Amino acid sequence: MTGLVPDFAMAKGNVWQPAKPKALEGPHDGEYSYNACRVPWRIGWAATVLDDPRARQFLERFMDWAVTHVGKPENFKAGYHLDGRSLKGADFDSACFIAPTGVAAMSTGHRTWHDATFACASSQKEGYYEDTVNLLCLLAMSGNAWLPMK
Repeated sequence: MTGLVPDFAMAKGNVWQPAKPKALEGPHDGEYSYNACRVPWRIGWAATVLDDPRARQFLERFMDWAVTHVGKPENFKAGYHLDGRSLKGADFDSACFIAPTGVAAMSTGHRTWHDATFACASSQKEGYYEDTVNLLCLLAMSGNAWLPMK
């Protein structure tokens, strides 16, 4: 219902399921954490640049949840259970979680969220991973990212 995806999914027969804790990297493998936080950016970029309606449809549920339950980008926390509850110990904000939501917002027409995300993410400074994801999202949101396949 939230549009949140897990860091990792595992196939069980013909069905994909969230990975169990510590299946690959850590206790949050089956939750929306530091790997999954990039999905709204990557799918949002595909929706915008490739004009892919499937990507937009995928992100609509995510953005509806974010707008309704999180309220504004600066309230987006650094990890969630797939049902939308914050992960224990992740009750802080991080650019690598906030900035990708702006790309998702850009691709789904949530202009107010996009603008607020751009303003919030523009002032974030954290560490290598967070700053890299943030920069790539800011480039996409500002129209300054390149599409190498064109």
